[in-house]
Amino acid sequence: MSKYQELQTQIANANKQRTKLAGDLSKGFNQKTVDDLAAVQANLKTLTTQANAAKLAEGGTNAGDSCTITLIRGGKDDTQLTVPIETTLQDALGKINWESQGMDFKRMIGPGVTEQIKDVSTATFGPGNHEIFVTPKVTGGKR
Repeated sequence: MSKYQELQTQIANANKQRTKLAGDLSKGFNQKTVDDLAAVQANLKTLTTQANAAKLAEGGTNAGDSCTITLIRGGKDDTQLTVPIETTLQDALGKINWESQGMDFKRMIGPGVTEQIKDVSTATFGPGNHEIFVTPKVTGGKR
């Protein structure tokens, strides 16, 4: 197994751990869980940087030509994929056979800060790592 593949396995395991911790937080606030989640996210950032370097060392494409998108569905399940920069969210969803109808998409832009993605066909990604929260649309109003 190459260094890049080893790092991808570690990234997948860290993503599972992050999903579990996020699920634990949804059950109630616990400072230790928050601290653990922050540590896992820092580890993910480091692992992703190392994986990009390993990919380049193994003759892969320039890390600047692609980005990593983590789609987090309902805080319970996540999927990570690497796509060329300037890929639209709609194209990324198509790669993993996810529908966009009836779903809300929010991009993580800072610690605890998200931004609504209004049009999946025009939302694109630059270099780096991106976290997108995917939840079912909730409509309100009178009956």
